[in-house]
Amino acid sequence: MWKLESSQLIVTGICSMEIKDINKKQVKAAKNKTSPRKINSLSTINEKPGNPIPKSAKRTAIKATGNKESEIFGNFLENIQEKYFESDLAGNLTFFNDSLCRFLGYSRKELEGMNYRFFTTDQEIAKKISQVFNIVYETGEPLKGLVWQITQKDGAGRYIECSVSLKKDSSGKSAGFRGVARDVTRRIQAQEALKASEEKYRKIFEGANEGIYQSTPAGRYLNMNPAFAKMFGYASPQEMIDSIINVGRQIYVNPRDREEMWRMLREQNKVDGYEVEVYHKNGSLFWISLNIHTVRDAAGNILYFEGTSVDITERRLAQEKFHKVFMTTPDCIVITRMKDGLIIDANTGFEEITGWRRSDAIGRTSYEINLWNNTADRDFMINELSSGRDIRHREFDFRRNDSSVRAGIYSARTINISEEECLIFILQDITGRKQTDEELQRTLDSLRKAFGTTIQVIVSTIEMRDPYTAGHQKRSADVARAIAAEMGLEQERIDGIRIASTIHDIGKLAIPAEILSKPTKLTNIEFSLIKEHSQVGYEILKDIESPWPLAEIVYQHHERMDGSGYPRKLKGDEILIEARILAVADVVEAMASHRPYRASLGIETAVEEIRKHRGVLYDNDVVDACLKLFRENGYQITDIFTNSFKKHVYRWDSSIKFQK
Repeated sequence: MWKLESSQLIVTGICSMEIKDINKKQVKAAKNKTSPRKINSLSTINEKPGNPIPKSAKRTAIKATGNKESEIFGNFLENIQEKYFESDLAGNLTFFNDSLCRFLGYSRKELEGMNYRFFTTDQEIAKKISQVFNIVYETGEPLKGLVWQITQKDGAGRYIECSVSLKKDSSGKSAGFRGVARDVTRRIQAQEALKASEEKYRKIFEGANEGIYQSTPAGRYLNMNPAFAKMFGYASPQEMIDSIINVGRQIYVNPRDREEMWRMLREQNKVDGYEVEVYHKNGSLFWISLNIHTVRDAAGNILYFEGTSVDITERRLAQEKFHKVFMTTPDCIVITRMKDGLIIDANTGFEEITGWRRSDAIGRTSYEINLWNNTADRDFMINELSSGRDIRHREFDFRRNDSSVRAGIYSARTINISEEECLIFILQDITGRKQTDEELQRTLDSLRKAFGTTIQVIVSTIEMRDPYTAGHQKRSADVARAIAAEMGLEQERIDGIRIASTIHDIGKLAIPAEILSKPTKLTNIEFSLIKEHSQVGYEILKDIESPWPLAEIVYQHHERMDGSGYPRKLKGDEILIEARILAVADVVEAMASHRPYRASLGIETAVEEIRKHRGVLYDNDVVDACLKLFRENGYQITDIFTNSFKKHVYRWDSSIKFQK
């Protein structure tokens, strides 16, 4: 395939154009020309009028001159980089220089008589080359810039550019062709690479999701990609280019935006992230973010602008929604710079809580408005945030504009605004709540004291009637508390277990003292009376207000996991975990301590008892915690009732714990 353009004929495998007609005047002029070589040869003979030179002398002179020129011409051909060749009218090589041999990779012997078609594997290209040579033959006019791809001896493909002219014999008859070729492979490859690069960037330009455009300083669009046109509601870039004749009036809702960008472009040559409201084709409004730079000529004059745009309408709507929430929330919300505490923005809640007007506070630091009653609180906040830790619900004291000090609770975290590290600070005034909490705490303390007094009266009553039972309850409470702690129960639950354990045998107040202190074995009737103490204890405690199920714990502390306990034959999960813990502690303490009717069996015997009945009578987890407590942690039961059951006084504190 080939084309003829601007006196250059290119033959390739990818282009198909008709050959343009050669100027007929050029063809006629070529036929009437005398060979320059012949004219030059004849002009070297000194022939004067009246003194004719004999024909034989003329032939001798011409031959001598021709031989000299041939020698010079031959030396020239062998020393040039260009590839010179001559062929007959059929295209068979008749003469060529060494440069052509080296380029094609053939020896002179191999190349002699070879047809030009041999160097072109594409027959269609060979056909077009033949047509070009025919034009040279028919017009007599030389052609320059003929480019086609040839194949070297080793199979490599190269591009050559040829200038071809018609060769004539001494009689002026066409005898063949002569030409000069140059290796232009690198140039063609560079052109193809440039074309591929242009195609690549054209695809990127047309396929980009963001809008890309060029516009003049006068406000006309020069070019744009489909995404830019689609963003504004136009079917094609050309439709938008034709429709918009004044960007300032037809695109920008506020023409001053374009004036401001035009100023920035003149001074800075670029605009980054400029957010502007624009018109859609249908008249609706939307927001875009623009990045623009100028393109100038060598003299510095602005030729046009290149820019990209992104539709940010959804983000702007979200920002407006956030700002509405930001402004109307009753909490104080402040945005400040991390480095110096400068207040960037604040909401109306800030005004209500701090007493400062937004307009007075914005642009000042939190130090300047004297917000921090104790600056160490702010230093703590900055250190925490700088370490990457957010702050949630931290209490502190803050100062209002009227210098009054209030109690507050705040949360803070870092945010990035315009590539600058800032923090968002949310404050609630909890002064009223703290006052209410303090009053409530005083009420709770009073109730706890009354509750503690009630429990202490009960314990004292039991102690006076049966010192042994009081000591047993205290030691059982210590063991139960230790087991609960080993199991990882929360402190509130541990406190409930300790209280219930301290009064778990309160029902024995209904049992005759002589039975409780009987030094011999109990009869069946006496033991039946003893078993009633769980039920009696429940009846005593059931109407007492407390944060824990004390009555139920006391009621269930003789139940067993397999249902063999009393009084209700509960089993498994029907039994409260607090009662399961108390059951184990009760057995261990009873076996390890002296009883009125027997001496202590020892702690090891007691521990082995619960191990043997693990999972049957006693809860697995409770037994495991108890075993670890005694066998690994070295826990010991302290006998606090010495010297004939010396009395100890216990007081009730604000944390609901019994202490000596």
